[in-house]
Amino acid sequence: MGWVNGFLAVMVLGMLSYGLSFLSPVFDPLVLGITIGIIVSNLFETGTGFDRGIGRALKCFLPIGISLYGFQLRFERGLSIEGIWALYGVFLMILVLGLLVTRRLFPLSPNASILISSGLSVCGASAIAVISPAIGARREETSVSILAVMTGGIIYTILYPLLKDAGLIGEGYFAFLTGSTLPMLGLVKAAASQVDGGVLGLAVKYKFLRIASLVFMVALAVLFSGIRKGFLKVPWFMILFIVFALMTNFIAIPPEVVRGLGKTATLFLTLTLTAIGLRTDLGAVVEMGLRPFFSAILVLSFAAVIVIFLGRTI
Repeated sequence: MGWVNGFLAVMVLGMLSYGLSFLSPVFDPLVLGITIGIIVSNLFETGTGFDRGIGRALKCFLPIGISLYGFQLRFERGLSIEGIWALYGVFLMILVLGLLVTRRLFPLSPNASILISSGLSVCGASAIAVISPAIGARREETSVSILAVMTGGIIYTILYPLLKDAGLIGEGYFAFLTGSTLPMLGLVKAAASQVDGGVLGLAVKYKFLRIASLVFMVALAVLFSGIRKGFLKVPWFMILFIVFALMTNFIAIPPEVVRGLGKTATLFLTLTLTAIGLRTDLGAVVEMGLRPFFSAILVLSFAAVIVIFLGRTI
């Protein structure tokens, strides 16, 4: 029964992270979970029984969280065709820029490159949490990718309103800029809410359209991992993830049920990343240096400059 303490630690710290996220939209529960997990694991010595409990928690929570997250991937309606095409243009640009920067300019491992690029282009920590098991990423790669993407996102959540106040971004374009480039939903809400409700609603619609593209990113990640390993093995919960994503878009499911399943998925993913954090060696993360952080910031900088420039010339 020595594993019970490790399992309970994941539960307590994960629930704490989930609860703290309600204090501000900037507080992403997944980021809080992995950060608190890393801090606690490197402050206290733990035994093998404790580690076994964390491992059991990870095996229990990860499949549920990823499977249910499929219900979050709904394609938003009410956007113009031009806006949708522009959004996916920015999505592809960030993805390609991410892969180039993380492999050529600041050489990272293939897994870290995929995770950072996916996190920046789709939906931050959620995308990284879902894609990590699909490509067999190490705990340290998952941890540093989430922290790097969150760092870049926070910087531009602060900068965008300042650029708008300086007259470099029009209010009508602000919704597209935040919804198409900021990596996490909470950051989109935090930035867009500083203008008005209409801008916030439109920015969130753009962001949900990006989140919906996660199903394609997962398929590509599984395919890439299969090619690299020489065989294709798809975890059963990835199949459920795709099935649930299709269900939420083609079957009339009551909105309150979808919202409840979405909150449940977020909770289980928070518990999953808390477990990953508790099993992450901070020394191994430090060894990767600042390259992941510079990569994320530079990619978002390129994307922001291009999108703002295009917005001023249209």
